Amino acid sequence: TYASAESAAAVFDDVAEPVRVVETSTIGMCVGAAAMAAATVAGQGGSVDECVEAASSTLERSEMFLYVDKVEGLRKSGRLSTTDALVSAALATRPIMQIKGGRIELAVKTRTQTKAFAKLIELIVTRANSRPVFIALQEHQASEAAARLSEAMESVLPEGSTFMTVPMSEVLAVHAGPGSIAVSAVFSE
Repeated sequence: TYASAESAAAVFDDVAEPVRVVETSTIGMCVGAAAMAAATVAGQGGSVDECVEAASSTLERSEMFLYVDKVEGLRKSGRLSTTDALVSAALATRPIMQIKGGRIELAVKTRTQTKAFAKLIELIVTRANSRPVFIALQEHQASEAAARLSEAMESVLPEGSTFMTVPMSEVLAVHAGPGSIAVSAVFSE
């Protein structure tokens, strides 16, 4: 958490360039992309302020979506109420969640994986506004579905967009459950 990071940074408060903590308000590869941007600036000799700016800019241009095959994991972890989970299960919905302001919210409800992927692609294409996007997919026991989603995105997103697919972190996987796919998108400035 942010408070834990602040406490850890305080250990190094007597160094010439103190450790800076950046509030991410997100999860997944949006955080990874911000870290990569800061590392790139640092590798080019940038100052700590420039590294923080690179990370912050990346986070401001990022959105994180989560396709959930079954809502049981979200219910068990307390990220979804029992009532919402029961309704989703009864209606056999495939929700797309979104991280906004550090909270997980329902972005779209669909009935099938195909419709969920189509809606997710529509959301990202609209936000991209014909500019290249960095897309990172994280999958948990969903490698074939993630490959289909990546291929579909590659066919419609602007030239210059970049893609990567990696296994979902255990921390996210325990909440999202099997069959889930996180899509982190960093949009161009």
